[in-house]
Amino acid sequence: MTQQDQPAPIWEDHRSQHPVGAPLTHALIVGVSDYPFCEGGPLAHRHDTLGVGQLTCAAVSAYRFAEWVRDEYRNDDAPLGTIRLLLAPSAAEARATPGVTGVGGSVGDATKLNVREAVQAWRDDCQGNPDDVAILYAAGHGLVRTQDAPVVLLSDFGASELVFDGSLDINNVVAGMRPVKARTQFYFVDACATRPEAVKKYGNGELGSGAVIRSWDGPERRVTAPIFQAAASGTAAYGVSGDWTVFGAALRDCLNGAAAENFEGAWRITVSRLMYVLPKLVEERSQRLMRRQDAHPGGRLTQARFHTLGTPPPVSISVALEPVGAAPFTVGSLKDHAGVEVVDKIDFTTTNPFVDTQTAGVYTAVASIARTDVPFVSREESFSAVPFDGGSAVLEVGRIDGA
Repeated sequence: MTQQDQPAPIWEDHRSQHPVGAPLTHALIVGVSDYPFCEGGPLAHRHDTLGVGQLTCAAVSAYRFAEWVRDEYRNDDAPLGTIRLLLAPSAAEARATPGVTGVGGSVGDATKLNVREAVQAWRDDCQGNPDDVAILYAAGHGLVRTQDAPVVLLSDFGASELVFDGSLDINNVVAGMRPVKARTQFYFVDACATRPEAVKKYGNGELGSGAVIRSWDGPERRVTAPIFQAAASGTAAYGVSGDWTVFGAALRDCLNGAAAENFEGAWRITVSRLMYVLPKLVEERSQRLMRRQDAHPGGRLTQARFHTLGTPPPVSISVALEPVGAAPFTVGSLKDHAGVEVVDKIDFTTTNPFVDTQTAGVYTAVASIARTDVPFVSREESFSAVPFDGGSAVLEVGRIDGA
């Protein structure tokens, strides 16, 4: 472990910039790649660690998500208040991304004691206002002890024979956050959800507990509390060594616009769009690695906003001309919703379909044919271009019989 157990400092604290009692967003971010007591670690083989080894991308993904929250997160109704960041990076991550080592002491070591204290302090921060927003992102090795009971393993997993004492029980945190004032909460679990055979030989409680907070069985006060898990129960999660995890990169793309939708001119990242887009991006990214990863959204799902973009997001646009034989006689163009040409000349003889990147919105594709001695006529088609799905138009310029 890189630091002694100590209360986790606050990585970013903006509370003094806002009136006392004003609604704020409070984030707790944990990322663990280095497991000293597990296979490949300097203190391995003290106890049965269920075959767990080392990771190379969880800590850097958590760090980059923290950077995104610090630099990009935008919620005018609950601006950023605090970020608590606890990491246990691998040596390779520390060399490639020096920030993960917590230069200046602002990053806590992701031990059970530190994480427990950070969770409780984060919970207390979320008691200020019902319009507060709580965000938890936890990345590392993940296991399920029983169906739909995920835990994320912390850096001192395996330090004692009660190995799960070195873990973070996600359901315990979600339950413990039920009575807080913050009615909007988001949980991102960037970890596997496998259940090793070795777990099954132990009885309930024999391996310790990942609880970090007192659970609450009282009435539900939250309006929104989605839980986005990187992997469905019984399956694995993946990543690129020294880079983003599959889930982390897909989440980043969602938050940068892929999961945006338009609300009266404001482009917002919402729970419903995250539910739709995030699993698809996770699947796409995992397939590039020749793997299969299935993200699993659950929890208390409502149409809540996570983030608002400052500008319309970029989208992919495709415009095709049919029949292709009309290309030599056609000049194409693309207009925005105000009728302004954003592409003044499309040469379909060299590119059909024409593919471009524009900002999300409504467009009109135009095929202009000046000659009257050819069996083609000018056409135009309006279409919407939206994040993730993009937008497309097919300009059918063949002359219709009788026209």
